[in-house]
Amino acid sequence: MYKYQLCKSEANPVDAVHIAGNAYIDHWQWSVTGGYITYDNPYGDNSKATLRPISNYFTVKIKAHNACGWSQWADMGVSVINCGGSGWYMNVSPNPATSEATLTIKNNSKQEQFDGTAQWELEIYNQGYMLQEKQNKLKGNTFKLNTSSWKEGIYYIKATYKGEIVSGKLIIKK
Repeated sequence: MYKYQLCKSEANPVDAVHIAGNAYIDHWQWSVTGGYITYDNPYGDNSKATLRPISNYFTVKIKAHNACGWSQWADMGVSVINCGGSGWYMNVSPNPATSEATLTIKNNSKQEQFDGTAQWELEIYNQGYMLQEKQNKLKGNTFKLNTSSWKEGIYYIKATYKGEIVSGKLIIKK
């Protein structure tokens, strides 16, 4: 089961994808607790939705329909994180990006400054939650990312800085 990281109190766009690939799905049904869901096209197949968790105990269930009928409910493994409140967060610019994006680790606190000598790691996952990019032993709070060969879509950023997870989202538009 994939593990989705969602930003608390923020809009998190998601796409429903069947694990077996094209299973001729004609409709998706979602169920959430601890937050809200809106559909990009409420009169369509509901494969694209926006999730907005308001609680750390946000849960998501989804089922699919095709010519054979409805599937069983499947739990999506989700964790809710604070993406921009207090503490460290990831700034992505431009976002959406086409060929390059700058990732910057920032902090809302004036007391805690970024340690330029500390090393940090970066992982970026594609829409299928497969590792797209990995960088180790980065220094400084900024990293330029070449996205010119990447497909359009949403990418999930996970940085580890001083033992803390700093996350963000990158949207690629061509």
